[in-house]
Amino acid sequence: MIFFVTSRRSWKAPLKHWRICKSKIGDLGLQRYSDSGKKLETRPPSTSMVEPDVFSRQNEIEQLIDRLTSKEASKKNLTVLPIVGMGGLGKTTLAQAAYNDKKVTDHFKLKAWICVSETYDAIRITKGLLQEIGSSNSKVDDNLNQMQVKLKERLKGKMFLIVLDDMWNETYDQWTDLRNIFDQGGIGSTIIVTTRKASVARMMLAEQISMDTLSIDDSWSIFFVFINN
Repeated sequence: MIFFVTSRRSWKAPLKHWRICKSKIGDLGLQRYSDSGKKLETRPPSTSMVEPDVFSRQNEIEQLIDRLTSKEASKKNLTVLPIVGMGGLGKTTLAQAAYNDKKVTDHFKLKAWICVSETYDAIRITKGLLQEIGSSNSKVDDNLNQMQVKLKERLKGKMFLIVLDDMWNETYDQWTDLRNIFDQGGIGSTIIVTTRKASVARMMLAEQISMDTLSIDDSWSIFFVFINN
């Protein structure tokens, strides 16, 4: 029979790292769950601000930038581009990096970013997009129809880039109502949609970008950066 003797020092270091990791959950943008499986809290709304450190996604970023600014894309009426993957794989980071790239900024006449989140609110989304393009008006800000008409007029004929981040809504009628606002945009206009749900991407009937998991080396790199910060 073999007996294993565990010293206090042997388990003290892993316990310390576990406590640090637990404290970093919010920094990683992860959701916390109770033992019953019910969600306790969700991540805060995203913005278009680029993350300070982008790991291992340079190839994907360059491919997305090329795709947004290519001659082929510039000939299409409206492109919807879903980015799909589980939480924490870098969907939002990928969209942020492309959104803020100089080549992309120079290519599109208008840009707007809105975090849709789990609770779909058409008024909040429309109002947020109007504010992004500098067309907010307090006189119509409580009337969904007037806001959508104004947004459609503002985008008409202009080549724009819209990012709908963290989309969960699977209701097809609500998606088509939103998409119709963008139908009269200029040739080459694009909507990027980030989502954790493959069903959302399928609803949009568009070719999607699927985010793969990070390699072991890249995963450890992220782990140690957050541990040391």
